[in-house]
Amino acid sequence: MKIVRIIMFLVVISILVSIFMLTSCENKTGGRLRIVDSDTDTDELNMENDQKVVKIIMFEDEWYPSYIELEKGDVVLFRIRNAGTSDTNFRLKGFGINEEVPEGREVKIEFVSDMKGRFQITEGLEGFEQVRGVVISE
Repeated sequence: MKIVRIIMFLVVISILVSIFMLTSCENKTGGRLRIVDSDTDTDELNMENDQKVVKIIMFEDEWYPSYIELEKGDVVLFRIRNAGTSDTNFRLKGFGINEEVPEGREVKIEFVSDMKGRFQITEGLEGFEQVRGVVISE
């Protein structure tokens, strides 16, 4: 009976995490690429164009979501939270993004998806990167 309760608890937690990750909101902002201090409220950003907000959670071996679809021209705000047990970095090479994400902190990265293609999201040192996801920009 305890095993069933534990399994049900884990299923509920998984569903809640999935809902949190899939939930996004729309704001307005502009800019090519800007790293925003984690204490800065999204509403304080320069508001000009429609913005797509993507929440990313980093765990030790998996990041959610691992597949992100954008359209060329989208103004994007990645809200990246490190839920792991050590500092890491978030790299999206095609857009020149390589940002440190300390353990337990959230980093906000704002950019314009100005290219079409498939771009890997990685972490780790140059040459020793581990692929954690992909961004498709159409």
